[in-house]
Amino acid sequence: ETYDAQLELGDWSEADFEDDGWSGVRVHDQPLTVLEAPLGPPVRRTETLSPVAITQSPSGKTLVDFGQNLVGRLSIRVQGEAGQTITLRHAEVLEHGELGTRPLRHAEATDRYTLRGGGVETYEPFFTFHGFRYVEVEGWPGALTLDAITAVVIHSDMVRTGWFDCSDPMLNQLHQNVLWGMRGNFLDVPTDCPQRDERIGWTGDIQVFTPTAAFLYDVSGFLASWLRDLAIEQAKFNGSVPFVVPDIMGGNGAAAWGDAAVVVPWVLYQRYGDLAILETQFKSMCDWVDHVAGVAGENYLWDSGFQFGDWLDPSAPPDNPFMARTAGVIVASAYFAYSAALVAQIADLLGRDEAHQRYAEIAAKAKTAFANEYITPAGRMMCDAETAYAMAIMFDLFDTPEQRQRAGDRLAELVRGSGYQIRTGFVG
Repeated sequence: ETYDAQLELGDWSEADFEDDGWSGVRVHDQPLTVLEAPLGPPVRRTETLSPVAITQSPSGKTLVDFGQNLVGRLSIRVQGEAGQTITLRHAEVLEHGELGTRPLRHAEATDRYTLRGGGVETYEPFFTFHGFRYVEVEGWPGALTLDAITAVVIHSDMVRTGWFDCSDPMLNQLHQNVLWGMRGNFLDVPTDCPQRDERIGWTGDIQVFTPTAAFLYDVSGFLASWLRDLAIEQAKFNGSVPFVVPDIMGGNGAAAWGDAAVVVPWVLYQRYGDLAILETQFKSMCDWVDHVAGVAGENYLWDSGFQFGDWLDPSAPPDNPFMARTAGVIVASAYFAYSAALVAQIADLLGRDEAHQRYAEIAAKAKTAFANEYITPAGRMMCDAETAYAMAIMFDLFDTPEQRQRAGDRLAELVRGSGYQIRTGFVG
C-alpha cells in the first residue's frame, strides 16, 4: 500500500467540513431483499507483536525481526518532516543476512508512507496484508526504536476449538507452526500462501486441510460461505470444479482439487453434525461426480485429461512436480470411487433414495474398475508408493480383507524403508 498523508482531507466526516468541491452522490435502485448476513466471521486484528530485535544487514539496511512468521501488517508511530517517505519491505526469511525476497517472486510486499509533518503520526495499512517475520525499513527519520513499530496479526476471527500439547517440544512447535499457518491463510478465503504473488483459494489445499482446520477452529461458517462460492463457480463449467475459488485462472476438473466439492462439506458434517451443509451443497456434489462419471465413461476409470496427481511429491524433479511416484491416473480414479461413495452415503442421510441407489452403483463400478486395473490379486499396487497404498486403504478400494492387510503391510515396509521421512505429496 502507498499512502501519502499530505493528501488527507482532514475532518471530512464532520458536519462543518467545507465540501463545496465535492459532487453529489448517485442513488441506485437496488432491492434490499438480496442482502444477507455473512455466514462466516469477519477478518479482524487479533493480536499484536513487538519486535524482538532491530539490526543492520551486511549492506547496512535496517532490519526489524518480530521473532514469529505471521500474517498481517505493521503499525508505526513516527515523527518527521512533511514529504519524507518511509518504505517498509516484508519477507519471511533472511538470505545471507539480507531481506529474503526471492521466494516472493513478483510480489512487492512493500508499503510506503509519506509523512504530513507537524507531530507524531500513526499509520497502519488498510488495503493489504503480508506474510512476514522480517521488515526492512528505509527512510525512517532518526533512530528506529522497538516501541515505534508493531506487527498486527489479522485473520478471519474464528472461535478456537482444538488444542494439542505433549512432552516433546519439537512436536509442540510443529503444532504451533500449523496453527499459525492456518491463521495466516484464513482471511475470508482459504488460501495456499499469504506472502508471494499467489494468495488464491486452491481447492486441493483446503480439501486435504479441512479435517485439521475443523479441529483447531470452528470453520463451519467460514467454509460454508466458501462452498457457496464454489457452487457458483462450478455452475460455469457444467459441474466441473475450478482449481481455485474464487476462480481467477479458468482451469478446472482435476482430481483431489475438484473433490473439495464433496469432501469439504462431508468433513464439516462429520465435525459439526449439521445436515444443512449437506442439503445446501448436495447439488454441487452430484454435479461434480456426474462430471467425472462422464469423463470416465463406460470403463469407470478416470484416465484422461489434466491431473495434478500427488502434487509436490518430494521425490519428483524440482522442474517437473508432476512426476510423482504415484501416477495421476491412480489418484484420479481413486478419488472418483471415493467421492461417488460419499455422495451415495450423503444421499442416504438426506433420505434421497433414488440418488443413493444411483451413486452407490457408480461407486461400486468405479471401485471394481480401480481394483481390476491398479491392484494385483496379492494386494500390491501398480505404483509401489506410499500414496497409492494409503489412498486405496483409506478409500476402501480393496476387494478382500486379505488384500487390504497385505497392502497395509507393504505400506509399513515403505515407511520404514524411507527412514520415516515423508515421501508423499498433497494427496498422500
